[in-house]
Amino acid sequence: MAARGPNSSHLIQSMMLHIGSLDSELRDDLIYGSFYELIREKNLLEHSLLTELLEECLNNLLCKGIAESFLPVHLRRY
Repeated sequence: MAARGPNSSHLIQSMMLHIGSLDSELRDDLIYGSFYELIREKNLLEHSLLTELLEECLNNLLCKGIAESFLPVHLRRY
């Protein structure tokens, strides 16, 4: 991962690992806020890393857990 700054690669990996957390403070305040700061305010993430993160989110995280929580009762027509 191409990020500028000490320990930034480890930080980003940890953020991606926990981005789907049910803990709203961790997810919304810390992770989303940190990504906003790193990307928009400080411009510290390389374009190639942003592309890599987007692909990871779209391919592996966006719909994670949806199929497992879907029960047959949700498929009934009323």
